[in-house]
Amino acid sequence: MRSSKLAASFILGGASFWAPTVAIELITGRELSPLVGTVLPSATLLAAYLVAGLPGRPLRGKWTSLVMLAGVYTMGPAMMTIGWTRLGGSTQIDIAHLIVASLLPIFTLYMAGPDVTLFGVLLATAALITIHVGTERRSSR
Repeated sequence: MRSSKLAASFILGGASFWAPTVAIELITGRELSPLVGTVLPSATLLAAYLVAGLPGRPLRGKWTSLVMLAGVYTMGPAMMTIGWTRLGGSTQIDIAHLIVASLLPIFTLYMAGPDVTLFGVLLATAALITIHVGTERRSSR
């Protein structure tokens, strides 16, 4: 895959997963329910993956699902921090800590617990790895 497709897949993965939950938190000023935190981000991520492969949008390649998953984990801490600002979270963001948290995937899982998106992250992880093993990897042989 070309680097532009990789970058687009990375941003598409992170944005399609986190943007709906952040928008709900910012608009309503309330925490998500566990059901919404699990189903909504996973569904929008999988929909984005399907749309990326439509004719005329040849974004999908051998590594698309894994690059999208990397976007979910890397963009997670920043997006959750944005969502928490309306919920009474700190508006003073320590950029150094946010950068470190974004580079270490375990922080996305750690922060997703109180954000009630933990099961959504795990569901998306299982789905995208299954897609990669089941279709993307086979199609490259």
